[in-house]
Order: sequence, then structure tokens, then C-alpha cells
Amino acid sequence: AADVDGEVAALFGVNPLMQEGAAHVGIPWLLCSADIYQIGTLAFCRRAKFWYEEMHTEFDHLVNVVMASNTKPITWLHWLGFEFTAVYPRYGRHKVPFLQFESVR
Repeated sequence: AADVDGEVAALFGVNPLMQEGAAHVGIPWLLCSADIYQIGTLAFCRRAKFWYEEMHTEFDHLVNVVMASNTKPITWLHWLGFEFTAVYPRYGRHKVPFLQFESVR
């Protein structure tokens, strides 16, 4: 968790992909409020880089999707080291475009 003035601004983690043949594959996730920007972009990015590396100590392969219209998270994911490997034009309940992101060690 990340906090701003004692209030939770973000929750994050990584879960194992529970699928046959998917050993060492993790699904990173992040939920945050607009308050996350009060931490400061540089400070948040530095901390995120640390946790990205930590996730890779347990999982060789990280993969998930992000809504294609979320430009700030896409820029941040690229900066962290993720590559965008697929486009899903009609994904999820609302059938909107999503991008798959991955990182392999």
C-alpha cells in the first residue's frame, strides 16, 4: 500500500497465474486514487521500480492488461520495463480496447 498523509492512495501486488503450464507467471495489479500524484511523480516511480524488481524475484514472467485509453499508466508501465505485446479491441464487460503488457526475466 502507498499512503498520502495517512490515507491509502494505492494498493498493489502480484498474484500467481493459476493455469497449467504457467509456472512462475505473475499478474501484477495496481489500484490508486488521484491522491497518488501528491506523493510526487519521481518518488512514486522510484518506489514502483523497486517493487517491479521485487515482483521479478518471485516471478520470471509478469503479464496483465491495461485499458488503452489510460495514457499515464501506459507511459509508466513502459518506463518500468514492460513491453506491450497484444491489443484486445473489445475486452471486458464494456468491450473497449485494452493492451497486454509483459516483462520476462
